Amino acid sequence: MSEYVAGNIFMRTPSHPLQKGEVVDSHAHNFDHVTFITSGSALIEQLDGKDGTVIQTTEKAAYALKNWVLIPKGVWHRITALEGHTIYTCVYSHRRYHAGDLNDDGCVVEEYTGWLKAIT
Repeated sequence: MSEYVAGNIFMRTPSHPLQKGEVVDSHAHNFDHVTFITSGSALIEQLDGKDGTVIQTTEKAAYALKNWVLIPKGVWHRITALEGHTIYTCVYSHRRYHAGDLNDDGCVVEEYTGWLKAIT
């Protein structure tokens, strides 16, 4: 993975372009994030976290007007490249952890704090 910081935004891209049919295994994040398809095209599947059943699918392409998808926090999802040289970028806000916060959801901050739960 390559990770970049731009102001109060954190961006993560895969370490290599995905080949057609390559799959990024299902996973979930602690906060909402946006995934942009910056090259090629991809199938993004949202899954039931208990049994892996596909709940929703969407196809996104770099050349489309809406080349992004919002992935809500806690939603399991996987990405499959529909063509060679597919690259995606996940975009997050920097967050700060407040000890004792009952929601454990962090506040958006201007700088990266090193709190890994904010970006995983």
